[in-house]
Amino acid sequence: MLSRDKKINFNQFVLFLIVIFLNQQTVAKPNFSGIWISGVSVSARDSFWPKDLPLTELGREAQKKAGTLEDPAFQCIIGFGRIISAGFPTEIIQTDQQVTILYEYNHQVRRIFTDGREHPKKVRPSLMGHSIGYWNESTLIVDTVGAKSLFFRLGGIPYSDKAHFIEKIRLLDDGETLENIIMIDDSEFYTQKWEARIYLSLDPTTTILEYDCTVREHLEPIK
Repeated sequence: MLSRDKKINFNQFVLFLIVIFLNQQTVAKPNFSGIWISGVSVSARDSFWPKDLPLTELGREAQKKAGTLEDPAFQCIIGFGRIISAGFPTEIIQTDQQVTILYEYNHQVRRIFTDGREHPKKVRPSLMGHSIGYWNESTLIVDTVGAKSLFFRLGGIPYSDKAHFIEKIRLLDDGETLENIIMIDDSEFYTQKWEARIYLSLDPTTTILEYDCTVREHLEPIK
């Protein structure tokens, strides 16, 4: 038979194992993998973009280019902002080291590094920028810098290449809805930070189709 002291030690050990198990269950990362689409939310949630944006003078000048021949979209140059807000089907592939997002729109690929790395000291601006992420319980926090100055949405919400984006991504509705709350910090184009919300719905029946963007001569800006 176990002595009283040994029984206490054994019970403490069992309790320790239970605490570890429960803690692991609590912090288990959700799996975002799958194909996500916009416009069909099981909870009737709608994406939100503010109407009255706190634009600076530079921001207003940049916004005027949206939809004109100065808009890079006419050259099939489509970056981070329009990619995530346009509503095309999106496929997410998640591993421990990286969340990879494959967009149907312009066949862009986004890599969110979740392996603990930092942003490079010098980030060369690119269409999708440089993204790193970490988990806060069941929410993926994504930090993006170095995105080339372009637009959100087809109507044109501008951002500069100095913009800093923080996204909070999580699952809702028993994993059927993906919520992305994005904060934009861009003192060059805006007088204050602002937020938008994007909702996508899981759709296993959807496939990523071919996207063909062709630059036509009559759409090319006059040089």
